[in-house]
Parts: sequence; structure tokens; C-alpha cells
Amino acid sequence: MQVPSISLPTLVLAGLATCAPASALTHFEPSVSVGLIYIDNLALAPPAQPQQSDVSAQLTPRIVASAQSARFTGVLDYSRRALFFRSNPQLNSDYGYGNANGLWNVAPNALFLEARLSNSEQVIDPNAPRNVENLYDVSNVAINLSSRLAPYFKRDFGNFTALLRYSWAWDRFGNLSTDAQNNALQDSQTRQATARISSNDAGRKLAWSAGGVSSRTDFDSAAPFSTDRASVELGLLLVRGLRLVGIAGAETDLRGSFGQGGLDAFYWLGGFNYAPSERSTLELRAGHRYFGNSYVVNVRRDGRVLKFDASYTEDPTTDGQFSTLLDVVPGQLEVPEALAVTSVLRNTYQPYLRKQYQARLRLTGGRTELTLAAYGVSREYLSGVDVGLRDLNRAGRLLVTRILTARDSVRLSVQYDTVSLSDGQSNHGFLDTLVYSHAMTPTLALEGTIAHLDRNGSLRYRANFGGVSLRKVFK
Repeated sequence: MQVPSISLPTLVLAGLATCAPASALTHFEPSVSVGLIYIDNLALAPPAQPQQSDVSAQLTPRIVASAQSARFTGVLDYSRRALFFRSNPQLNSDYGYGNANGLWNVAPNALFLEARLSNSEQVIDPNAPRNVENLYDVSNVAINLSSRLAPYFKRDFGNFTALLRYSWAWDRFGNLSTDAQNNALQDSQTRQATARISSNDAGRKLAWSAGGVSSRTDFDSAAPFSTDRASVELGLLLVRGLRLVGIAGAETDLRGSFGQGGLDAFYWLGGFNYAPSERSTLELRAGHRYFGNSYVVNVRRDGRVLKFDASYTEDPTTDGQFSTLLDVVPGQLEVPEALAVTSVLRNTYQPYLRKQYQARLRLTGGRTELTLAAYGVSREYLSGVDVGLRDLNRAGRLLVTRILTARDSVRLSVQYDTVSLSDGQSNHGFLDTLVYSHAMTPTLALEGTIAHLDRNGSLRYRANFGGVSLRKVFK
């Protein structure tokens, strides 16, 4: 399997981990799983075609670690899975998943260094069957290595804070077998410079902020993508927890040439922030940008039993820029497994208006935890060969975890998604998974899994897989 080359943040994260003091290591959990999996409909063939089944052995080592000290915070979650098929050895594979990030306070209240690395799978063609967990005989998945390195200066000067930040980000793809795939999933490098000054007293009557950001993404052969934005923001505190907010500025209009950048389109947004407590926040914005009316919504509620968050955003971007400049909280995993709902739209270097919503609710009881997640993204292409067209992906997930006894638990996941593409193709389907776990000892667990795939529309297939595994944690 072709793997993307190692980028600079990979080395920086390794260096940060090496330089971090031993006392900073707060959690370190290596483990290994071995098991057998039965797979039917190995080629994900339509119902009327012959179907083949097979059995595969699996070996999965994993490391989960975190570090925390006065000047360093970081997290790592990485697993590598090897599959060995009994009747189809040409499908044997070895691949890894994981993400890591770290923040080093080089000089207190002055200089910081942030690094991020993510290794995942990317669907190549949404019109073709998906290779779920790399178990099936379909070549429709690429290995995506996304990374970022960002040194920045942040310092308080009396009543205001100054920020200067420069980011290098890389998006690399591997496991591509055709010229068409290489052209569609192009490697990219994004550089972004940010400068901003802002008031730093959260309780003051009038809060303010002013600054700008300039980004450029270069691809293997596609035209570069450049955007600039400058803005001023004012916030007026009406009563405790409620602040009116107004934003005005200029930005790049991507409906013309998107390789030049510049401040050629005026925009404005107005709204309010409401935070009655540390556990509850509400942010609403509405205004006008060069592509039309624009809205921003963020809601969060953290309770002991019930947690809820929802958001809606609109921003022009490309896949290379969006994935590499994704906001993360240093020391936290980017997407908790229980809440992950993955987009399966095609990767593209064309600029588009990304309209995205997501909502997540978690209810925690004494023995049961229930999570509901909803996700949707619309891509409205602003220029290039698909200008005026749209891709749409919507998904939802139900996750229920139930503790049966001190040693036994069960987890049910039901995920539904639908894809509508600009070429007129559309498909939808379910992925249902049931997992039973039995703790034989505090560090040894037996696990059984059954799963069902069902796809309809422009794609039609059904498949099942199931297996047993033994997981050993080393402490």
C-alpha cells in the first residue's frame, strides 16, 4: 500500500514528545487486539450478481497517550491494523489510523508552537462502493495524511492582546492507482498568516478586535487558491452574559479568479453572544457577504446528565484548506469516536461555499449512555468546471452504550447517510453495528462484533461482517 511521505509536523510532534518531561506524561496505554472476521459479499456486488465470502485474521496494535505540564500539552491515538485473508491473500493489507496534536509554550506569555497530525481514509469516488474498515475487495479508498505546524506570538499588553501567527499545513494522499485518481486527489500545501489585536477584559462594557488573515493553498497541478480577509469587531455588553456584536470588513470575492487574493468585497455581520453561565452559550450572527446572506449559529449546553451542542457555518474554502486548517483543541482528540459522523463527498481542489451544520446530544444515565449526532454539508461551487453546481451530504447517527454487569457491556451504532452529487447521481444507506464486550480481567477483554451494510440509489448492495477478538492492555 502506498503511503504519503512524512511531513514536517510529524517530525515536530515526535520531537515535542521526546522533549516533554517524563512528569508531563499523564496517560500511556499500549494495547494489542487479535481476532477473526467473517465477511460476506466481498466485492460488494449488487443483489443479482454472484457473491463471495471469506475469513480474515486481524492484528491491531494501538497506542493512546497524553501529556500535560505547565508548558506542554499533547495527545496521541494511533492504531495499525493488519488483515490476512484465508482465500484471497492478494487482499492482505496493513494500514494505520490516528491523530495527534501538541502545544509547546516556548516562552511564557510570548511564543508558542502548535503541531497537528491526522492519518485517515478518504473515499475516492462517492458513486462507487465504500471499502468499510478496509475489509472489501473494492479499490475506492485513499490514505490521507493531514498535518500542520504553527508557531505564533501571543502577548498581553495592558488592556489588549496581540497575536501574530503563521501556519504551514500539508495534505497528502496515498494508495492512488490511476492518473484520474491522482488528478482528483491532489497533494496540497497551505500557508496562512494571521495578525490581530483585541481587548482582553471579558467584563468590560465595550470589547473590540481588529486584524486580518491571508491564506494560500498550492496544489500539484491545479491553480492555487488564495483568500484575504480584514475585519473590525465591536461588542457591547448590555447585561451580564449578553453582548451585542457587530463585524465589518473586506474579503476576497472567489467568483472570479481565485488565485489572486485581495480585498475586493465588503461584508458585515451582526448578532449577539449570550452566556448565562460557563455551561451554556448561544451565539447568533446574520449579515451579507459577496455570495449572499450569511448566517452563523453556535449553541452549547453542558449538564451533568445532558450535553448538547449545535452549529451552522458558511465559508468559502477548498478541501485542502479546510482539512489542514481545521480548528483543534491541543491535548484533545479532534473527533471523539462516539460522535464521529464522516463526510463521504469527493475530494476536490475547486473552491466552493461550504455550508455545514452539526448537532450532537449526549444523555448519560447510571448504566446507559445515548448519543445522537446529525451532520450536513453543502458545497456550492464558486468557480472552475463545476461553477454553479452543488454536492450535498447528510448523515445521522444513534449510539447506545449499556453496561450490563461489572464485566459486560453492549454498544449499538446505527448510522444513516445520503449523498447527492452535482453529476445527478445519489445514493443512501445504513451501517449498523452491534458490539458485545466481556472483561475477562482488568487488562484483557473478549469482544464480538456484527455489522450490516445496506446501500440503495445509484449504488445497490448489501453486506455483513462479524467476528471475535481478544484485546490486551499493557499497564
